[in-house]
Amino acid sequence: MKTATKKPITYLLLLLAAVPLIYILIFKIQQDSIQHKMKGRLNEQILHTISIPEHEIHWIKNGKEIFVNGRMFDIKSFHFQNGVCVFSGLYDDEETALLEHLQKEQQNSTTNSKQLTQLFQLLQSFYNDLQHEIFFPDNQSGVELIKDNSALISQYISIITPPPRA
Repeated sequence: MKTATKKPITYLLLLLAAVPLIYILIFKIQQDSIQHKMKGRLNEQILHTISIPEHEIHWIKNGKEIFVNGRMFDIKSFHFQNGVCVFSGLYDDEETALLEHLQKEQQNSTTNSKQLTQLFQLLQSFYNDLQHEIFFPDNQSGVELIKDNSALISQYISIITPPPRA
C-alpha cells in the first residue's frame, strides 16, 4: 500500500482511539463550567434549606454537594442537630442532567463497543482485500512486484487441543 493511503488511515484510527478521551475531556469541561456558575448562584440567589437524617445523606463531594431525591444539591452551609443534618444551598438541575446523560451513555457503552468492534473488523477486511506491495530490484525490468496477503494476523486464535482420552 502506498504511503499516501497509509497516512489517512492512520489518522482515522488515531482519531477513533482518541474519541473516548475527547468525550471525557468535554464532559469534565462542562461539569466545571456548571459548578463555576453554581458558586456564583449560591451567593446571589435565595437558598433552599433541607433537613436529612445523617444515615440518609449521599455525599457527592464531601461538604460541597449531595444527592437528594434524584437531584444534585450544592451546599453553601450545613450543620448537624440531633442526628439530622440541615443544609442550605441550591438544587443543581444542570449538573443532574449532565450526570443522567453520562449514565445513559454508560448503559449504551456495550452497544457502542460492539459497533466499534464491527468497524475495526470491517477496516481489517478492507486492508486484507488490498494487496500489500513490496518492490525488489529485478535484472530485466528493474522492479519486481510481490503480492503479500498475510499482512495482518487473524483476530481469531486457533487453540489446538489434544484429542479426548479414552
